[in-house]
Amino acid sequence: MKWIKKSMAILLMASVLTGVFGCKSDSEESTEEIPETDSTKQENVLPTDEYLLLQGQSNYKIVHPKNAHEKELFAASELRDLFREATNVQLSIVSDEEVVETDKYISIGKTKFVQDKDFLPSAKEYGTSGYVINTEGSNVFIVGGGTTGTIYGTYKFLDYILGYDYFYPEIYALEKGTTNIPLMDYDVSIIPDLEYNSMRYGTNATYTQHYKYSMQRLPTTAINGETGHSAVRGWFPKSVYLNENDMANYHPNWYMLPGADDTDRVFDGTNVSQLCFTARGNETEYAAMVETAAKTMQTKMMEDSEAFMFDFSMTDDWNWCNCDACRSVQEKYGKESALVIHFLNDMTETVETWMGTEEGKPYEREFYVNFYAYFMLVDAPVKNNNGELSVVDDSVKCNKHVIPQLADIEMDYTQSIHDEINADSKQRYEEWSYVSERMSGYIYSARYNDYLSPLDTFNDMQALYQFSEEMGLMYIYNLGTGGADQEKGFPTGWCALRIYLAAKLGIDTSMDMNAAIDKFFKGVYLDAAEPMRKIFNEWRFTEEYNSKTYPEYVGKNSYYRDVKQEKYYSQSLLERWKGYFDEALEAIEYLKTSDPARYARTRDMIVGERVYVNYYYYSIYKLYLPTEKLSAVKKELADDIEHLGITIMVESPQKTVEGLLAELRG
Repeated sequence: MKWIKKSMAILLMASVLTGVFGCKSDSEESTEEIPETDSTKQENVLPTDEYLLLQGQSNYKIVHPKNAHEKELFAASELRDLFREATNVQLSIVSDEEVVETDKYISIGKTKFVQDKDFLPSAKEYGTSGYVINTEGSNVFIVGGGTTGTIYGTYKFLDYILGYDYFYPEIYALEKGTTNIPLMDYDVSIIPDLEYNSMRYGTNATYTQHYKYSMQRLPTTAINGETGHSAVRGWFPKSVYLNENDMANYHPNWYMLPGADDTDRVFDGTNVSQLCFTARGNETEYAAMVETAAKTMQTKMMEDSEAFMFDFSMTDDWNWCNCDACRSVQEKYGKESALVIHFLNDMTETVETWMGTEEGKPYEREFYVNFYAYFMLVDAPVKNNNGELSVVDDSVKCNKHVIPQLADIEMDYTQSIHDEINADSKQRYEEWSYVSERMSGYIYSARYNDYLSPLDTFNDMQALYQFSEEMGLMYIYNLGTGGADQEKGFPTGWCALRIYLAAKLGIDTSMDMNAAIDKFFKGVYLDAAEPMRKIFNEWRFTEEYNSKTYPEYVGKNSYYRDVKQEKYYSQSLLERWKGYFDEALEAIEYLKTSDPARYARTRDMIVGERVYVNYYYYSIYKLYLPTEKLSAVKKELADDIEHLGITIMVESPQKTVEGLLAELRG
């Protein structure tokens, strides 16, 4: 059943003031009871007379299950390593079979000690990412509904005892030099508002990096090596089913029939990019198509006992089948998406039937198929009569296994989901929610025609995550700059902050955004927080002014507009920001000698944002700058780009920075 909660949309206003963040100076300050926020989040933390660490000494052990999952082992090692870094004390890690009665311990995951506890979280209620932290006697228990939840709970526990918070790779808050940690009476229960939550930036491209943020990617199983746009490439590869040299497996009816409007695209009868979800109206071919897809899924389930989530999504283009059978379905139900729902309902019902057979029974499990509601499929097959929703018939309602992932590329992500400019997009969420028990979201947070130009999505971010929770979304995939893949360098334009906020919103969509932003700036930039926050605030003010002053600055597909124009960013404004960067670098100069490694990391975070400012400054004013200023900004921009490893400027067709660097070095 869809879980929908009422929540208040708390928008981050562009007039946000520079805040002051004060981190805990001593772990003993954690003795205050933390008020309960809602029924899914309970944080009661009260003092006891005991200590986890006293005068730099601890007799506690970290305990994991005898046959621990790799995520439970990861959580245990993270607790050990961060505890040691903060206190210079290393706790031993043992299995629950090695514990004796007199031991004091921190239990990680589903050890034998929690099996009969009332607080043991169920997977049904807590999902894969919810968790509890509980004190019983002298022992602390951290356990999730799933193993990912155990990781989340471990990081939360580290926050309680050592002020831990993860901002960016190799940059995190941790109270080093701690000698005393009181044992608290923990009664903590957290169910994140989004069970799955991820951002597409290279800084968190791997599963492990996601976990450090307390984010979890959707664990989709690859089909023929493909996830994402997988329908043709993964499930029905043309090399197998559109190969005239293998007539036994030749099924041309499974692929789209180009229409008259497709003459400007590349088609020769075989180079087709989408499927035909009716098999051209041939019932025998359609049944074979459904059976083939079902058997592909069944094979994966037999090979992998943990496989339960599959992508089945269209190719990334506007092409679509124009055969009579497809057009007939589209005309009846009003939208092309009806075709995909029919097919995936049939495919998943075939798999479910197989699970009831002697062959399939050993592999029975909950399973889901996620498909992109994107381009031609962005609209649900719903009739909307002044807000009253209906369908032609129930065949276009997704069964319990089918999850639409709304990827509304036309939405203006710089404006609130509740603004009139996004009325169509808001309606799409509501309509997809009407025809599906579960849904997910695919949102956009970059200028895909120019990765070096930032996009201000901070206006809409919290409201969109809250609205997504209200609509019952189980997952948000937030697509940032592709130029921020691991091998492609630092994502300029406040992307690091956006990742941090997305992670926090996935846990609690009603969190205090201002406080989180303050904490990020202080934790990342240290003594340079004030000038860096000035740049961020003034950039936000400028974006708001441009949005209200220039009609073309907002609207559908606004993130594809070229904003490198004098009317949007004055020379004096950019020069003031450049001065703030100089102040920021001066403020951390002392770290060169006291902590060279932290100096290098903090400097990279500062000059990473300097990239987009210098890029604007050079692009807009290069014809007007005096020779000395022009040479200086060209060198600084080129040096920063190369030092930070930035390589990609444009998503598609992909454009590297080589041309820009040649111009800057010339």
